[in-house]
Amino acid sequence: MSRELIVSLAMLRMNANMVRYILIDVPSNWAIKHFHAGYYLPGLIIGWGLVSTFLGFTKSYAGLIVARCFLGLFEGGLLPGIIVYLAMYAILSDRY
Repeated sequence: MSRELIVSLAMLRMNANMVRYILIDVPSNWAIKHFHAGYYLPGLIIGWGLVSTFLGFTKSYAGLIVARCFLGLFEGGLLPGIIVYLAMYAILSDRY
């Protein structure tokens, strides 16, 4: 019973992370189309790098959770943003 509970809690955490990423993906893609991707994506990368760097300086569990939330905000928009950015340069005849 306890093993099943541990597995189900791990699956619940994974699904919660996916929901957060989905909630961040769509506004991030809108922001890329609204702002120039040449400014938005480097801003996300710099923010992600700064949060990753300062994550090592956290002293409490609450600080770690807050830093991980900020890291998720930057990380959630980064990969879909890069995909949308590269798709903007794809030639239509090469897609099919």
